[in-house]
Amino acid sequence: NRPENQVLIRDPVSRGGAGVGADGDARLPAAENMLSQVEFYQRTDRSQQESGQYTQGFNQDEMFYVDLERKETVWRLPDFGKFASFEAQLALGNAAVGKQNLEIMIKRSNRTQAENVPPEVTVFPRGPVELGEPNILICFVDKFSPPVLSVTWLKNGQEVTGGVYETDFYPRQDNSFRKFSYLPFVPSQGDFYDCRVEHGGLPETFTIHWGEAGAPGEPAGHRAGSCPCTPLLGLGGTYPGRGLLPMGLGMGVAPRQGVAGPTGLIQTPFPSWGRFLLTPVGAGLHREPGPYWPEAAVSHPR
Repeated sequence: NRPENQVLIRDPVSRGGAGVGADGDARLPAAENMLSQVEFYQRTDRSQQESGQYTQGFNQDEMFYVDLERKETVWRLPDFGKFASFEAQLALGNAAVGKQNLEIMIKRSNRTQAENVPPEVTVFPRGPVELGEPNILICFVDKFSPPVLSVTWLKNGQEVTGGVYETDFYPRQDNSFRKFSYLPFVPSQGDFYDCRVEHGGLPETFTIHWGEAGAPGEPAGHRAGSCPCTPLLGLGGTYPGRGLLPMGLGMGVAPRQGVAGPTGLIQTPFPSWGRFLLTPVGAGLHREPGPYWPEAAVSHPR
């Protein structure tokens, strides 16, 4: 499923009067805050299926995306939709333009296919792992392109068919993408889990293993198709997906009348049905190792 081509439109907008530095140009001050709009439209070579996405974010964190099939705006934090709005029709219009541009670029490039950049994959738990206590396993897929990717969870070697939640494709500043997949689970002695990733940049299906019989949550051992894992410590300081999410204004986002927005919130990378941690800006996050808090299993397939 390699895309024939891909149209990626990035329209960053600086807020607060700061400029955007370009390649370290000292004449331009770095932006303190960045409001961004990212769109893409693509077509797969074999199936001829078309897909696209429209996203707005602040400081590299998503505020919302537009589901082009359902024609609706989906807020990363549902409560944001109570004090702001965005007309999905605007994104649908942009997608139509993107489709036209895609046809033009396919012809001009002599049907040159998009370059496949393989992902980096990390698996880690939401919090300290304790037997019998509900938790969430997170599979973080990062730095890949194009945005055509499949994530599958396995428990004790069997595919998990329900209860899994995935985010849309989060854009990165280098025009690659990242994606989160969440698996709620209750740690039990001897259970182990696998996150299986398929992408055009990988020579074969890639699997990263988490957990081992007799040691719940220990990222030891690797299954067929996976690469050796390098432990990653200190996740409390650099938790993927966490960031500042203030009230979004401009670029088509309108505040709802009579409702005041927050001045700043810190968001953990968990789905809407999960438990969000909202704290004042600057409060910071810190995690103390628990009795079964494992290291993260990290792999960089190449």
